[in-house]
Amino acid sequence: MDIAHKALLAGEFGQDTVIWAKSQPSGRGRQGRKWLPPKVGLYASYAIECPVDVSRLGEFSFVVGVAIHNALQHVMSCPLVLKWPNDLLLQDKKVCGILIERGAKDMGEYPTLVCGVGMNINQVHPDVCEIATALNDHSKFHLPLEMVLAAITNYMVVWKHRWLESGFESVLSYWTRNTVEQGTPIQFHNVDGKRMQGYFAGVSNEGHLRLSHTPQLDKIETFLTGDMFLEKNPVKLS
Repeated sequence: MDIAHKALLAGEFGQDTVIWAKSQPSGRGRQGRKWLPPKVGLYASYAIECPVDVSRLGEFSFVVGVAIHNALQHVMSCPLVLKWPNDLLLQDKKVCGILIERGAKDMGEYPTLVCGVGMNINQVHPDVCEIATALNDHSKFHLPLEMVLAAITNYMVVWKHRWLESGFESVLSYWTRNTVEQGTPIQFHNVDGKRMQGYFAGVSNEGHLRLSHTPQLDKIETFLTGDMFLEKNPVKLS
């Protein structure tokens, strides 16, 4: 993504352009966290001009997640799940992560976002094999990296236009149908480092996480930012 920001500053990144690579030794995750990519994967950065009010830019994380999910369903049949705020899971393991930042420079009169996509195609880093998986471990036939990239790029255009023409509701409807089951035990980490356990209660109309403190989903808090993790064996936090 650093290359994408530099290209924007230099005026070398056009609207809806993608920069991609098969390796990324210096990748990073959300909130500056270290990211451990495999030696070969799909690493792409898109520059997207968004002709919407700045208050709606947070919706684009859902647009990208839905576009990638739709694209992968087109090239392979597998039980992909969208996890708030911006991951895709296969059998409860991460297969794709999304990072969205405001561009270092806007390309025109509207805000420009840089969207980074990191996807495990053939392998995962050995240090994260317990929590991550690769697409081709679940595909009936080998998926060429270029095929996956082309599908994602096409569906990014499709869903961006649908978002702009039909609004966030259509995006959120698709996302909700393909996300974690409500009532799933989760752990939530906010940006201040506070952790809490609860149950996934979906998202609000604005895309904010709804966390319930009871399995009946009747005592709910809403969070704008943070990280959600699935709890396979919930343990009470001290």
